[in-house]
Amino acid sequence: MKPSKSNHLISDIGIGFLFLFALIGLGLLFVLLFRPLYLLDLNILNIPETTGYSTEEILLNYDYLIRTCLPFFTGTFQFPTLSSSPSGVQHFAEVRQIFYAIYLIGAVSILLLIPILRHKKKNHDFRYLKVCGILVLIVPVLLGLFSLISFHTVFVIMHQLLFRNDLWIFDPATDPIIEFLPEEYFLHCAVVLFLFVILGGIFLLLRHRHHKIRNTSS
Repeated sequence: MKPSKSNHLISDIGIGFLFLFALIGLGLLFVLLFRPLYLLDLNILNIPETTGYSTEEILLNYDYLIRTCLPFFTGTFQFPTLSSSPSGVQHFAEVRQIFYAIYLIGAVSILLLIPILRHKKKNHDFRYLKVCGILVLIVPVLLGLFSLISFHTVFVIMHQLLFRNDLWIFDPATDPIIEFLPEEYFLHCAVVLFLFVILGGIFLLLRHRHHKIRNTSS
């Protein structure tokens, strides 16, 4: 007995979520490794002028922070030239745990997608690409619209949902790193992440269109 259309839809939605999780994991890595974004913000947001630190010292500590957020970081958390409060150290440890969970979910999603996509290709079944592309697009588009209305509100709500404390509210006197990371920088990171996921969704829709045209012509 062939699977019903509803079963096909449920299966396609499941595959779509795997694509979404994979793209978010890859997108997070891309944002963290995309150093030119921060270099651009250094000038646009006048971070050296507003903080009183040199560009070299800012980048030294920023680069260290990014390394701690990448997979396989080991060692004691300590900025090269900046002080950190115990609450600040704890917050960054919680951030790493969240990032590692995203990396893990993304990696598992990719591993699950490999045999699924092979099976789909073997059976010349590419209908799932349309559902997956639409689903992947929905999440960043909706979040992007909310962020355009009030990124600060989204920023606060996100922290309230992800953290069970208020350690993310830094005091620049004890954790000067926060002055290197203005809210506008996080907005720009979110924009790059959303664009990364959106491009992934567009790619899926284009692949669906490609296979549809090829099947029609043949």
